[in-house]
Amino acid sequence: MLSRLYLQLEEYDSARQVIAEGGGIDGMGQVPLLLYRHEWRLAGEASLKATVDNLFDWVIAIPAEMRLAITRIAVAVRRALGAHLAAGVGV
Repeated sequence: MLSRLYLQLEEYDSARQVIAEGGGIDGMGQVPLLLYRHEWRLAGEASLKATVDNLFDWVIAIPAEMRLAITRIAVAVRRALGAHLAAGVGV
């Protein structure tokens, strides 16, 4: 895919243009771009909203959704730890 080549070259605007011209900017087409930009939460959320109907989409959707889950867990742990430390528990 041409968009993947642009992403490898860090040509994000060119990749976005190719994805938009392919009609995928509103669905799974935006997920690879978000993953390459390390926008884990946005990639996972876009993947969850999109229709995943072929193998290529699944190959992209699974890591995006896993990263979203990891990000949400990390945020929850950070909040819990912060509340724990703020309360002076165990100090």
